Amino acid sequence: MNATIELLLKCRAGEYPVNDFLDQHKGLVAYIVNKRYLTNSKFQLSAMGLADDDLIQTGMIGMWKAYQSFNPESGYKWATYAAKCIKNQIGQLLRDARRDKRYNPNVTSIDNPELREAIPSEFDDLDDTIDRMYLEDKMNKVRPLLSPAQNRVLQAMLDNPEANTVQVAEILNLTQPYVSKCRKIIADKGRLVS
Repeated sequence: MNATIELLLKCRAGEYPVNDFLDQHKGLVAYIVNKRYLTNSKFQLSAMGLADDDLIQTGMIGMWKAYQSFNPESGYKWATYAAKCIKNQIGQLLRDARRDKRYNPNVTSIDNPELREAIPSEFDDLDDTIDRMYLEDKMNKVRPLLSPAQNRVLQAMLDNPEANTVQVAEILNLTQPYVSKCRKIIADKGRLVS
């Protein structure tokens, strides 16, 4: 058995401090944050109201979730499983930050009920509409680069923005791994389009 897994099992048995175990693997969090999120995106993070430390802290939460849910008998390596949990947790933070509209720190808060009443209700979803228009414009540029099946997946994603991979697969009567692969290809090609 791997030394890391043995240490993890000792932590779960109470024979080794969990904090020490997590601190030993903090380098994995730092590596993922630096390689995946901080390269060429510091402006984007600050625009969302986030700092580098926010990503590290959130990554450590992902590490904690990996510690709690990792099954040594699953056949996965600890680092692979932990990296996936860390990326998922940070991705959730970024989605929440974007959804909360914290990415524009210059906007005055409208938590005040008097200010809220002064803003017409037809503007409530304006940001979401603009985001969707931008996304649709970008996806229209990507469509010629995709296969017919990938275009079907893209259209299902646009028609059902809240649907996850499993739900899109059910809608299109495709397998979840195939839809996941199509989503990755769409995202990769979307990065190529300006």
